[in-house]
Amino acid sequence: LDCYERFQARAKAATESDIAPVPGGSQPSD
Repeated sequence: LDCYERFQARAKAATESDIAPVPGGSQPSD
């Protein structure tokens, strides 16, 4: 996956699992 798709997948998983969003908010670290 490219960094955008990976971020989207991570954000989706975080939302579904009710986990805090990834550090950086809308800015993927990579």
